[in-house]
Amino acid sequence: KKIKGNHAQDCIAVSLIKGVHFDSKGMVLISDMIKEGLNGMDVSVLMGANLAKEVAGGAFCETTIGYNIEENGKLLHTIFNDPLFHVTI
Repeated sequence: KKIKGNHAQDCIAVSLIKGVHFDSKGMVLISDMIKEGLNGMDVSVLMGANLAKEVAGGAFCETTIGYNIEENGKLLHTIFNDPLFHVTI
């Protein structure tokens, strides 16, 4: 709630939250809930089977970025991709 309305108009978000939510209509993506809470800001998702301890310890890890806007997926790939943290979009 603190971010809502207190960010640049061209901001994008990336969620590292795993899981889904269910409401009276069925399954709701967490990224859609975040998007709604941020007045429609584009939200991409970084998902992988890595444990934080592995990433922090410098072990080789892989992840995937899910996106709606390809340009944002490519930008996040540039930000997160590393020789020890392989990112697929």
